[in-house]
Amino acid sequence: MPEENQMVDLLKYLYGKRRQILLWTGTAAILSVVFSLLMPDYYKASTTFYASAQSLASPESIFGSKDGNMYFFGGDADVDRLLAIGKSREVSDYIIEKYNLVDHYDVDTTTLKGKEQLMLKFSDQLEIVKNKFDAIELSFEDKERTLVDDVANDCRYKINEIALHVVRENQERMIEVCQENINKNQRKLESVEDSISSITSNYGIINAQSQGEQISSLIVSTEASISDYSARYDYLLKNATESIRDTLQFIKATLEGLKQKKSKLNREELVNFSKGAGRLVALQQIQEQLSKRVGYDIDRLQQLNSAFNSDISALVTVEEAREPYIKSRPKRSIIVLAATFGTFVFSILLLLLVRNIRQMSWKETK
Repeated sequence: MPEENQMVDLLKYLYGKRRQILLWTGTAAILSVVFSLLMPDYYKASTTFYASAQSLASPESIFGSKDGNMYFFGGDADVDRLLAIGKSREVSDYIIEKYNLVDHYDVDTTTLKGKEQLMLKFSDQLEIVKNKFDAIELSFEDKERTLVDDVANDCRYKINEIALHVVRENQERMIEVCQENINKNQRKLESVEDSISSITSNYGIINAQSQGEQISSLIVSTEASISDYSARYDYLLKNATESIRDTLQFIKATLEGLKQKKSKLNREELVNFSKGAGRLVALQQIQEQLSKRVGYDIDRLQQLNSAFNSDISALVTVEEAREPYIKSRPKRSIIVLAATFGTFVFSILLLLLVRNIRQMSWKETK
């Protein structure tokens, strides 16, 4: 049979079955209308926010000591962290307990299966994704219109609270480490100061540099005086007369005193000074370094405490969730149209399939 005749034959066949097709299609349309009317209305509320840069919580960012540009919005790692927190069990448990969703969903949580069903049901209604603008969009859907915006906003608050808790824990650890360093260095500093006090007491050294210069200067001046008086004594001795005998005795006595003074300086003062000066200088250098370190750590501790007590946020809210006035689903018109059109196409295909089967059976029996 030519193709045109076959098409005409199929159309005649379908036309003959028009009542059956219309009956099935009309029945499907009526049933879809009834079914869609029985479906409950769902409402959705959404809140949008960006992740804050975690570096904003550092003392360098707060006090402006950080080199380079400051970024207020976080990168992919910060966004992923908030997404992970939003999908965590802690957020779900908080919302379920606060809004008593056990009774709201009418789920028996006395068994492990019931608890899992409750969690899955809540997870199906909560959606948290990163949109095309790299912002985080959190949506909650429910039958109760006045509930969805509160749940969405509280989810955002809880995400911020958990993220800040992680930051605060890190800051607390840094504060503890800094305080331990201060205590340790202060103990070292006290020990060094005790050693310095002991050296100054035993060796009579207050300032190693100035006292060293004084001893050296005293030795040099004593040697110069010895040379001077020796020259005087030698000269007067060559020209000695009865009248200068007393002067010679005085110069000789003075010269002997200067020699004893020099001997004492070389033997006692210089030896004692040499024993204590080196240790004192080394300890004073350590004392200076420890004092600088303690001072730096104290400033650092103050900055860490200020950062810990600062009012920061782990996210930047772009739009808060608001109470919706129109439902998000079901789209009843789409359901009815899809069911009606689908039944119409299905009925045609079914009739054609039955007709082909009958024709094949007739040919086989013939």
